[in-house]
Amino acid sequence: MGLGGEFGENRENEKIGTLKIFNIMAKKKRAAEKKNDPEKTLDGLIRTLRQTLTKENLYRPEMARQVELTASTLMVFRKVRDAVIQECESVTIKETSREGDGRIKNNPMFFLYKEMADLLQRNLRALNMNKELTKGRDDKVVDDEADPLALLMREQQEE
Repeated sequence: MGLGGEFGENRENEKIGTLKIFNIMAKKKRAAEKKNDPEKTLDGLIRTLRQTLTKENLYRPEMARQVELTASTLMVFRKVRDAVIQECESVTIKETSREGDGRIKNNPMFFLYKEMADLLQRNLRALNMNKELTKGRDDKVVDDEADPLALLMREQQEE
């Protein structure tokens, strides 16, 4: 049993070694993907928001928590948006009651999407990173170069 057992153990060790190497390579690949696309990580979004605000001299250290909340909300909003776009074909869904009657209701995914969009908009407003449309203020010209939201959106489009 000396040769046969050793041979089987060597084959098993080779498999384990190969799996370890594969896992290490997969981790390195995921890390490289995160580095290449900082907008997909929370830290990357926080950094982008902070840099955008700093460029416009709007960032202060006491805004750190609000920046983190905004970045977190943006990540969740993107996930909800992707789920709505990929999975939801209809704004309404058909449900069957206990009695067997059919009824049409609003799709809850769209309600969640709206709630996340509203929350994100409030968070951006707290950072002064959104444009408010005001009635009767046509005479005021807004400089897109000085607007933090316009800068952030331009950066997003370039990717």
